[in-house]
Amino acid sequence: MSPSSAYVAPKLPVRARIACRGYFEGMMNMLPAGTLGILGLGNSSTSFVSSLLSSYKIPFKVSLCLPSKPGNNPGSVYIGGSLKRKDLTGLLVSTPLISNRETKEHGEDYNYFIDVKSIEVNGKRLSFDHDLLKNKRGHWGRTKIYTLLEAYIYKALVRAFSEKTKKRKAVYPFTDCFSYKSFGEKSLLGKETPVISLVLGEGAKWDIYGPNSLVKVNKNVVCLAFQEADEFESLFPIEIGGYQMEDNLVEFDLEASKFSFTSSLLRHNTSCSPQ
Repeated sequence: MSPSSAYVAPKLPVRARIACRGYFEGMMNMLPAGTLGILGLGNSSTSFVSSLLSSYKIPFKVSLCLPSKPGNNPGSVYIGGSLKRKDLTGLLVSTPLISNRETKEHGEDYNYFIDVKSIEVNGKRLSFDHDLLKNKRGHWGRTKIYTLLEAYIYKALVRAFSEKTKKRKAVYPFTDCFSYKSFGEKSLLGKETPVISLVLGEGAKWDIYGPNSLVKVNKNVVCLAFQEADEFESLFPIEIGGYQMEDNLVEFDLEASKFSFTSSLLRHNTSCSPQ
C-alpha cells in the first residue's frame, strides 16, 4: 500500500504507511518494503484505535480510503470521524456490523464481521450451499473483513467467470486467469467485465467491479483476485481483503454497529488519491 494520511478527531494529522496483513502474518520481514511497524485498527483492547479512544474521548469509528496506484498518492485514514469529502460520503451504503459468538469464545473478537446472504455475478445468484454462510460447529459463518473464499464458493465464482470469458494458463501466485481481450481490453470497468455483488443484511449490496476483482498480470491476461481457502483457513466462508477495498471508501462504526462502503469510486471518475 502507499503511505496514507491518518487523522484523529478533531484533527491530529499523522503520516503512516498502511498495509493490510493477516493476524498471523505480522512478522516484520513479511511486510512491504519500507514498512516501519504495524498499526492496529481492529476491534481490540490493544489496538491503536482503542488507545486513542481513551486518550481523546472520541467515538470508535474508523474510515479508510486506500489508493490503488503506488507512488506518492496517499490515501486517508480517519479515526473518530469521517472523511471530509462530500463527493465520497454521499455514495456510502450501510449494513450492520455483527459480532460472532464463537470468535468471542476463542478470544478473536478483534475482527469486523458483516452478514452476507448470497453472492451474485451480473445479478445471477451463485450456486453453492448457502449454509456455508451460516454459523455451525467448526465453521464460523459471517464474512470477515480481512481475500479468501471457502472452496465451494471460490469454485462457483470461477465457473461464473468462465462462462463469460476464455480461461488462460494460471500465472503465479494466482490460480485462475482469463483472456483480457474477453473483457474488452480497454477497462475492467466496462460492461464486458462481470460484477460480483455481495448481498448483505438489510438489503444492501456491495458491488465488486473489475479493478477490485481482477489483477492484470500482463497485456493479455487477467487473474481472479481471490484465493481459495484450504481446510485450515476455512473457518470463515468469506474474507474480504485490502485489494477489494482499494478505491472504495469504507467506514467501521462500532458506536452505531454499522459498516458503510461506496463500491468502486472509479465508476464516479474519482478515487482515494487526493483531489
